[in-house]
Amino acid sequence: EENPSIYDTINTNVMGTSNIFEAARILGVERVVNCSSAGVYDFTKERPTAPISPDWSISPKDNIPYFSSKIAVEAIARNYNHKYDTQIITVRLGGNFGPSVRYNMGDKLWIYKLLRDAAINGSINFDKVQTRDLPWTYGKDTADCLVHIAYSTSEPKIPVYNCAYHSLNGLNEMLDVLNELIPGLQVNINKTEKIGWKFPYDVSQIQNDFGYQFSYGMKEAFADYIKWIRSNPQFNQ
Repeated sequence: EENPSIYDTINTNVMGTSNIFEAARILGVERVVNCSSAGVYDFTKERPTAPISPDWSISPKDNIPYFSSKIAVEAIARNYNHKYDTQIITVRLGGNFGPSVRYNMGDKLWIYKLLRDAAINGSINFDKVQTRDLPWTYGKDTADCLVHIAYSTSEPKIPVYNCAYHSLNGLNEMLDVLNELIPGLQVNINKTEKIGWKFPYDVSQIQNDFGYQFSYGMKEAFADYIKWIRSNPQFNQ
């Protein structure tokens, strides 16, 4: 459902995830990795001057029940850890992109279209496009990070970690990479629009506590994604 009700969001995200926590408790699962969102961070009173650490204040957004549900689940994970001595580690994810038959859904669709047009047509054409500067993170790195934490023998030192690239990338950086990967690429953009401000993530805790390092830079991620696009023409729509 594209626009689920508040109740449906609560039932799926809060109760659904709580059921996983309870099942893990009953079955004695050693570790659970709970996926939250960086959308829970609160910047209404203060804007960051450095990469955002997991202890930055959080707050629900009035018009987005999804983020409220994530905050609730983070708190429930702490409740389980405190009362039952479970080990539920919350990881806040950023904007993920990468190979997907669903084209990465919603606000990630534009990256698929950007790479598809560059890889298949050799040209990129926009009348108007946002620069979308975000800590975009390749899906394979995100998945590897989650698996790494799940099977690591290291003990978590904090209840919540960031899992996203620590630098901002947007349209300009992506075009620079695509020009390297696809010689002769034609780029025709009438107007770009820079909206708002964004922030990078502090990932030092996940590196220090679990020894995790991301494997892909933007160039390597785009090269891998383009290879997938060219190898799966049935999805090039």
